[in-house]
Amino acid sequence: MAGFSFLICVVLGSSSCTALLNPNAVGQSSPHLLLGKPSQATLFNANDYLVIRPQYALAYSRDKGIPNWASWQLNQAWLGNLPRPEFEPDLSLPQGWYQVKPSDYTGSGFDRGHLIPAADRNKTEADSKAVFLNDQHFAAGSRQ
Repeated sequence: MAGFSFLICVVLGSSSCTALLNPNAVGQSSPHLLLGKPSQATLFNANDYLVIRPQYALAYSRDKGIPNWASWQLNQAWLGNLPRPEFEPDLSLPQGWYQVKPSDYTGSGFDRGHLIPAADRNKTEADSKAVFLNDQHFAAGSRQ
């Protein structure tokens, strides 16, 4: 089995090898997970799917179409004053998963909400856009 694991590691690369051999170790080097993950999220669990981006980490539920949790580091380095971009579907989710669209909220009586406050990630355009992806969830608010 060790030879087989080594072959997979060579083919997939070191980060994929870590995920394969020790799924709980994935994300341990993320600054957003310094205190650990609030669940056993991995790259192999569709309803506790670990997403690690430079701006944050979260666990996504394919069946619910929303995140289970989000974690982000907050300090002055992340703060800026860019305008809010539009919500966009997260095209980085695995193929075949539903892509939540801004129109999914139209007429629902709910606003789109953030698990990561937009003001906490608005120093760069890439950071600002990142919080307008799959971190959308239904939030109480005015009708659209």
